[in-house]
Amino acid sequence: MKVLVTGAAGRVGTAVCRELAGRHYVRGLDLVPCAADEVLVGDLLDAETRARALAGMEGVIHLAFCGQTRDVAGSYAINAQGTYQLLEAAQALGVSRFVYASTLSVYSGAQWQEWATRGMMSEEVPPLPGEIYGLTKYLGEEACRMFGRNGLRCTILRLTGVTLPDHWEQVVASRSGSSTHVADVALSFRLALENDPPPAVVPVYHICGDHPNKPTPIERARAALGFHPAYNLA
Repeated sequence: MKVLVTGAAGRVGTAVCRELAGRHYVRGLDLVPCAADEVLVGDLLDAETRARALAGMEGVIHLAFCGQTRDVAGSYAINAQGTYQLLEAAQALGVSRFVYASTLSVYSGAQWQEWATRGMMSEEVPPLPGEIYGLTKYLGEEACRMFGRNGLRCTILRLTGVTLPDHWEQVVASRSGSSTHVADVALSFRLALENDPPPAVVPVYHICGDHPNKPTPIERARAALGFHPAYNLA
């Protein structure tokens, strides 16, 4: 499959491009160069750049985001508007698969500590964002659902505590259940890309390491995608 990866130079994007290498043709889009079969340096918010990035692509893994909690304008522009515009262009150009990187921060307005401790942060719990990042990522989810109802095969992955290899030993030492090794995150995107959901259904999967004290169950991703994280604390 020919796949566009947005935010391809970031920590998750780099791992995703590596995971897809040799299995799919990858075009990476970011503001700076990245490691991919084809590299496009440009701004996702520019219509001409979006068209060039999507031309000839069959799938999209959308990782680009603004995570600055005080940058209201940037968060809306990239996480909400940018996601909508990318979905719109992808549908118009005949892209068949779209995988969206969301976050457990869509629950940031909830009783996080209580729910996480009790393992209640499942996909069935309605999002309740409490800050701009969680809110705009949730708006991106809603855009996926809208385009999904109109023919674009979309999947939403809610990520939890993405952790780089250099920091994994600290996670093991601290027994932090809310961490996910970046290699497992990258695996989840490949599995979601290769799993074709039914028409008009936009599945949501929570992605986390399979730790004893993880904040969310991952049975849904395990059953539907075959997601079995390799980096766990058990």
